[in-house]
Amino acid sequence: MEQQSVTLSESAKQFLKLVQSQINDELVMFIGSGCCDGPVPQLFRKSETIIPTRHQIIYENDQLAIYFIAPMKFDPRFHYTIDLKSNVINDSFSLESRCNCQFVLRMKKA
Repeated sequence: MEQQSVTLSESAKQFLKLVQSQINDELVMFIGSGCCDGPVPQLFRKSETIIPTRHQIIYENDQLAIYFIAPMKFDPRFHYTIDLKSNVINDSFSLESRCNCQFVLRMKKA
C-alpha cells in the first residue's frame, strides 16, 4: 500500500513496539470525529474490533493499520503525525489508556 502523508513520532513508535511485544495480535488505530476529545487516535487489538464499513486506510505496516473513519477523510493538503502524550488521565477503551498515555493527532499544511 502506498503510504499517505502520515508519520509516527518516536514516542508513538516506541510505545507501539512495547504494546506489540506484549500482545499477540495485530493492532488497529481508528481516527474519527470523536465525541468529547475530537479526533483522538484510538488503539485496539484487531481481533477484538470490527472495522467500520466507511473507512480509509492512511497508514499500514506488518502489525498496525491506521484508519480514518467517517466522517474523517484524508486531506492531501495536510501532513498528519500520530504522537503520544504521557502522564495523562485517560479513561478510554484505547490500549494506551492503561498506561496513562493518550495518542494525539497533529496536522500541519503539507
